[in-house]
Amino acid sequence: MIFPILAGWRGLVRAPVTWGIFLANLLVFAVTFVDSEKSQKALEGYMRDHAFSEAQGTVFADYVVDHAERYPANFVKLAKDSLVPLQSERRQILGSLSLRDSRFLSEADNFSGPLDRVMREWWLKKFEDLRAIRESHPSYSLGITQNQQSYLAMITYQFSHSGFSHFLGNMLFFLIFASTLEVMVGGLALLILYLCFGVFAALFFLVLSEVSAVPLIGASGAISGLMAFFCVLAWSTRVRYGYFLFLPRREFAGTVNLPAWITLLFWSLSDLAGLWSTPSELGGVAYSAHLGGELIGAIAALILVALRKARREAMPDVSMAVASKAETKYSLGGQPFLEMS
Repeated sequence: MIFPILAGWRGLVRAPVTWGIFLANLLVFAVTFVDSEKSQKALEGYMRDHAFSEAQGTVFADYVVDHAERYPANFVKLAKDSLVPLQSERRQILGSLSLRDSRFLSEADNFSGPLDRVMREWWLKKFEDLRAIRESHPSYSLGITQNQQSYLAMITYQFSHSGFSHFLGNMLFFLIFASTLEVMVGGLALLILYLCFGVFAALFFLVLSEVSAVPLIGASGAISGLMAFFCVLAWSTRVRYGYFLFLPRREFAGTVNLPAWITLLFWSLSDLAGLWSTPSELGGVAYSAHLGGELIGAIAALILVALRKARREAMPDVSMAVASKAETKYSLGGQPFLEMS
C-alpha cells in the first residue's frame, strides 16, 4: 500500500480555511450521527424481515422483467430466475437491491406485481413505511439523488458522511491535500475550489448514475478535485509518499519521494475500474463523482498554468528571477512543489 504524505497536515495558523472546512464536516457528522444510526437500524430491520424482503424482491423482479430494456441482460436473467419457486434467497437479494433503484421506488406504488391482493396490500403498507424512514435519513435529506436535487443539496452533500470510517477516510486525504493547497493558492481560493469541485462532481454523478437511488454524500468528489488540481500544478515535482507492504519487517515500510502525477494516475485508474465494474443499478461508491472531481480539478489547474504562462509572455521585462523565486517558495519534504515543468 502506498499513499501520499506530501508535507503532512499544516496547522491551524498556516491553513485556517482547511481546518474550518474540516470542522464544518465534523459538526455535520456529529449532529446527524444519532439520527443516521437510528434510521439505518430501522431500514436494516425491515430488510431482515424475510417475508417483507421476499415480497419486495418478488415485486422488483417482476418490475425488472417488465422493463427489461432498462437493465443489463444478466440482471434481467437474475430477476427471471428469482421468480421461479424455491428461489427465496434470490428474491431477498433483489429486495435489498430494489432500494437502490430510483425508477422502481418512484413507480412501485402503481405496479401491481405478481402478489395476490392481500399480500400486496400488506407489502405496500410496509413499503410506504420503509420509504418514509429512508427519506427521513440524514443522508437523503442532505444528499443528492435522481429524485431529490436542489441548489442547497449541491453544497450540503459535501459535508455529510455515512459513517465514521467514511468520514475518517475522507478527512485524512482532505487535510493532506487541502492544507498543502491553501499554502499555495490561499484560503479563499481553496474554499472556492472545494465547493466548485464538489458541485461539478455532483453533476457528473447525476449524468452517469441515472438509475441509482443511493444518495450522493461525502467530500470525496471535492477532495478528488483538490488532489487532481495539486497533482497537475506539481506534476513532475517529487513529493513524499508513505508505503507499507504488509510484511512484519522494518524495511518494508517507510517513505519515498515520487512524482506528484503518480497519485492522479493511480486514483483515476482505480475510479475508472470501479465505475466500469459496478453496474449503475447496484449503486455503492460514487466513482463517477470522484472522476468528475478529478476531471474538473485537472482542467482548473491546466487553465491556471496556461494563464500564468500567458502572463509571463506578456510581461517579458519583469524579472524572471522573481517569478522563479515565487514558484519555489514552498517545499514538500525538502522538494519544491510549485515548480512548473
